[in-house]
Amino acid sequence: MTILRKITSTAVATSIVLVMFPMAAHDSKASPAGGQRVQDHVDRGPDEPLIVDLIHAEDNRQGTPTYWIGYEQLGEGALRERATRLLKASPELAVLIRADRAMKHKHVPGLLNSLRIAGAQDVSVATFPLGSVYAFDPGSGYDGVIRGKVIGPRNSSEYASYAVTLDHEDWTNRLGRLPGMQVTAGETFEFRNVPAGKCKVRSGPVIPPGRDTGAARPTAEVNVIVKSKRMVEVELSFDDSRPSSSLDKPLGNVVFGGKETEVRDPPASRLARPRDGDARQQFLDIERIARLSMSDQVKQLPHLYKDLAPRYMNSAIEGILSSHPDHILDRTRFGGPGGDRTTRWAQQLAEAASRMSPEQVADKLESRLWLSVAARARAIQVLKKHADATAQLIDADLKSGVKQEVARASATILALELPSFVDRLLAMYMDDADVPREVYRTLLFMRNVSIVRPLLERVEEDPKFLVRCAGLFQGPLHGKPAEPTLLKLLESPDKEIRYHAVYALYACRDPKLAPQAVKLAGEKEPRFRSAAAQLASNLPADSFAAVRDKLLRLLNDEDETVRFKALRCFAEQKDLAAGPVILKLLKQDQISRQYRVTVMQSMSKLAGSTFNYRQHTWGPGTPGNTRAIEKFEAWLRGKETGDVEDTGKSPEQQDAEP
Repeated sequence: MTILRKITSTAVATSIVLVMFPMAAHDSKASPAGGQRVQDHVDRGPDEPLIVDLIHAEDNRQGTPTYWIGYEQLGEGALRERATRLLKASPELAVLIRADRAMKHKHVPGLLNSLRIAGAQDVSVATFPLGSVYAFDPGSGYDGVIRGKVIGPRNSSEYASYAVTLDHEDWTNRLGRLPGMQVTAGETFEFRNVPAGKCKVRSGPVIPPGRDTGAARPTAEVNVIVKSKRMVEVELSFDDSRPSSSLDKPLGNVVFGGKETEVRDPPASRLARPRDGDARQQFLDIERIARLSMSDQVKQLPHLYKDLAPRYMNSAIEGILSSHPDHILDRTRFGGPGGDRTTRWAQQLAEAASRMSPEQVADKLESRLWLSVAARARAIQVLKKHADATAQLIDADLKSGVKQEVARASATILALELPSFVDRLLAMYMDDADVPREVYRTLLFMRNVSIVRPLLERVEEDPKFLVRCAGLFQGPLHGKPAEPTLLKLLESPDKEIRYHAVYALYACRDPKLAPQAVKLAGEKEPRFRSAAAQLASNLPADSFAAVRDKLLRLLNDEDETVRFKALRCFAEQKDLAAGPVILKLLKQDQISRQYRVTVMQSMSKLAGSTFNYRQHTWGPGTPGNTRAIEKFEAWLRGKETGDVEDTGKSPEQQDAEP
């Protein structure tokens, strides 16, 4: 499920996001809240997902629920009318209510009643976005607690996401599925204020749109009995090495054989914070150090560097963000791409220190996701402030030779962008084939040109070393002429050396690579033919024109990967040979999900527009896609006859045209 942008106001105390989509569909479109407009329901195909943001908010001053669809505020009557119209157009529309803070249960029956009067047949509830504590308030006496963790499979990523839902024997029958949440492996989840009775806790992996292979997803579940003022702990395990696990049946067990713990201070309707206690505490520890005087920060620097900061040095913490707010504490305004967001957010947090306590800042950040982003920004800010002291800590780690400490130093060098350490890391990498992977990763993403000459000298001495280091050349050589040493190895009798020489030259822009691309296009192994298309895509226009006829066969290659690499190549070179291939693919009812983006990017590169073709509802089965195909086909005919000229309009401007 796509994470949607939060819409709120100063008057909003609690909000519910409702997402509507056909039960048979698994893809989610970006919502209008995420910056894209919603197609009118009359323009939808039978299987096209329709996502509508519905936010239910309680105004502090009036205590009256209000509802939102996109940016439009609706009363209950208007909500019912709108939902009725949508459901009439798509009777099989499923409804998911997702709450992004804490939802008071007394407001849910009215919302569900309106939806069911409108004709909704399948309604479920889940928290939004990432969060590990859900509290609802049905009234006095309902204060049981279910706490647990999801145990992921062996060797799986610690950031793998799982959806956890709760079914209650009494409430589910009357109100639909009870609340759920999205958590990561090992993260504690908690259902509070649960009414007494039998419950089933279920979990399954959350697979991002476009990544679902169609295979059945494993599930884990456990039955529990909830008692008033008692807490029961559960595990939902996907680890087949655990005694309680078997992938042939739903997994899960009650921890401690069902032992219950008394809830001494039931949380009642109080808003449950933190969502993730560990992430919150980590942020608070870093934030408090960031607020110290410079002299006191120095005293805490070893603790920050060794104990607190390492988990936040990975750029993936920010890389998973689907959008980037202008202000980290006001995530309702979004800016364009680019800029040093980490530095800007750190400065905003520093400015907030004069008027907000660390706890208040943590409350504004809310979720584990943003607590981690903020902790990363502040940690980097402090480490950069004390550049010399930080460099000494890094130096000590590198000298230690201990893998864990070398890995910590390498990740910090990359996060702080410290080129002065690159040569030392390269020496370590060249001397030891068993260095931590963080050393290679730092060298790869630093893209420092200083590493090229030492690597080439080593490759000249030992060509087989190229198999280890080929990827390190791509960044420094991007857009540059090919290195003679690597060109020479393209003729090596060792096919692994030959292939990795091509891989090292992937990003070069050199006419000398044109005949090499032709030669590779005739290789038996698909990986070499795929490499031919990659090299050709970066050739200067005149060099590509000289060999394009000899590369055309790649567009009809027997290997699917080669065909799509060739399509991207010809589109990148703005060669009209890509046009008919794109058109044929657009007219197919389905293509592999992994290649949809390639087709859309190729059409945009070639024509400057995607003509509003919707990849999530692939094929000509919807009016919108039919029009897009017609527009592209007309554009292609015009280019072939010379009737189409460059309008100078951006793809966004062309896509907006009727």
